[in-house]
Amino acid sequence: MPDIAKLIASNIWPKAVADNLIVKTDEEKFFRALSIINTMINDSLDSKKFLDFGCGEGHCAITAAQKGATTVGYDHAAHDWTTLGKMPNNCSFTTDVEFIVENGPYDVVLAYDVIDHIVKIDKCQEALKLIKSVIHDHSTVYVRCHPLTSRHANHVYETFNKAYAHLFINDDELIKMGHDPMPVANISRPLATYEALFKEAGFKIEDIDIVKTPVEDFFFDTDISELIRKRLSNSAFDAAENWQRHVLPMQFIDYRLSII
Repeated sequence: MPDIAKLIASNIWPKAVADNLIVKTDEEKFFRALSIINTMINDSLDSKKFLDFGCGEGHCAITAAQKGATTVGYDHAAHDWTTLGKMPNNCSFTTDVEFIVENGPYDVVLAYDVIDHIVKIDKCQEALKLIKSVIHDHSTVYVRCHPLTSRHANHVYETFNKAYAHLFINDDELIKMGHDPMPVANISRPLATYEALFKEAGFKIEDIDIVKTPVEDFFFDTDISELIRKRLSNSAFDAAENWQRHVLPMQFIDYRLSII
């Protein structure tokens, strides 16, 4: 069995993402937010009510407001949203669920890189049902998920840009190495799992876009392949043929949902 720690640290190990795709400054984050909204959201946002569910630092919420939406950015954890410059009058931020309920219903909801970071299935259902409770029959919900099996799933790449590193080094070890990984639900069959979650919460999938990245031959090595299997232990996954070409390439999944 190879010394994985040394291999990952070497130049032989492929990168998780291209260096130019790692955003750090607010300017870069606003540019990415604009790209996210332009790419994912088909609706015109002008005069719409928009909820950025799990808004994080708030770049997408402000960008939607700049496009004419009356926007609420909600996150369970407070961020210093005042650092983003002059706040548009049509944009608010909150950590209070009651606030998003009182300001609904929303025409458009964005849950970008949120659902996959809710590790417990019951909590994921709570989040989806909360979204459903603050929209109307003709609303559209846009969801992006990064499966655990993707090459950059838990954001270690921001400081440790090595593909699939989280599938070889556990979170405690990564923290000791100075990296702060985000939790990701251990779902080895994401398409079936997310479809079931959405349906149970009362949503139907109107559209799905799976963005894939080719997997380097390096990850077909027998020993390395076996280590991935152990980390992603699941009978259906273990039995799958040619799983490296079907599971590992899925970098993220974009959904467009409506109420059933």
